[in-house]
Amino acid sequence: MSFRPLERADFPLILRWLNTPAVQEWWDDRPTSIDELEGKHVPRIDGSERVYGYIAEYAGEPFGFLQWYRLRDEPEHVAVGLVDPGAAAIDLYIGVERFLHRGYGPVMIRAFIRAIVFAQPDVTACAIDPVVGNTTAIAAYRKVGFRDIAVRYSSYEKADSLVMALDRADLIGR
Repeated sequence: MSFRPLERADFPLILRWLNTPAVQEWWDDRPTSIDELEGKHVPRIDGSERVYGYIAEYAGEPFGFLQWYRLRDEPEHVAVGLVDPGAAAIDLYIGVERFLHRGYGPVMIRAFIRAIVFAQPDVTACAIDPVVGNTTAIAAYRKVGFRDIAVRYSSYEKADSLVMALDRADLIGR
């Protein structure tokens, strides 16, 4: 499993993934065109926004999208005030159906946090905030080692979200 930074050339792939039933069910912010994707992701790719997108690949085949950001840069995030101030947060989805419900999710998440998020020496923890009803994702996050923190209403999701956290020391040691 490997991760590479999101590129403009990935936009058709991302748009296709965003229109799969599994992603549509839980990913609310779904651009419907390449132009909308450019508006959202180009500032992230060029570094003017501090959200870092990645494509997950297994044996060279792209199958998922992940992004991470420091919570201090997202003051409206539902996890702010519930987790360590040095925490980052992640969002993700698997866009290829044959990678769903086969154990790739926890492996992808653990590898991404270890290789990308916790590669930043100032990141002390990682938070995630699935919608309470997304029990499949919650189970995957628990397999990674995320612990439940609190249920909070997320204005972004327009639903109750389960704030979960994973401390750096719990994944990679002190």
